[in-house]
Amino acid sequence: MALADILNKILSDAQEQSLLLQKEADGAIKQLQEQLDKEIAEESASSWEKGNRKIAELHQKIDHLSRQEYYHKTLSLKHEILQGVLKKAQEEVSHLSQKEKEAIFLQMLRQIGDQKGTLHPVASDAKLLEGLLEKEKIALPLGKSVSGIAGFIFVSESMEIDFRFEQALEDLFRKTEKELSSFLFA
Repeated sequence: MALADILNKILSDAQEQSLLLQKEADGAIKQLQEQLDKEIAEESASSWEKGNRKIAELHQKIDHLSRQEYYHKTLSLKHEILQGVLKKAQEEVSHLSQKEKEAIFLQMLRQIGDQKGTLHPVASDAKLLEGLLEKEKIALPLGKSVSGIAGFIFVSESMEIDFRFEQALEDLFRKTEKELSSFLFA
């Protein structure tokens, strides 16, 4: 029996060692599983954060592009409105009476003063300007007609001054565009 006892003892010790090894292996597996779960969670959180950052960046880009598009559309609409104002002013000027034009022409001729040169009238104003020159005894010859709504161009050897109404309106428009824009769109 002694041999059976020894074998039982060896078997019992082997079973204990097997259980101990099984527990150690289970512990190591559990520890590896926990570490793997932790790494997956960290990677998942990191990926989640990266994804959220990327989404935030895309939202910023979209917002920026939307603001730019809105700004450009607004500028375009403002430009259209301001051009409409200029066009309306040009239409109003083109409907001035002969008497109103004569008064304006007289002021323009006074700006020229005693300078020598030639007046090139808008075709529709040639007769009116000719009559005004005779009436006011201003000795400036009339040259070829020019295109335009109303007015004339004064040409001398040293200068050329555009007194056409649309040119005056465009000059005034450029000078006052900022104030006009502020007034209309403030």
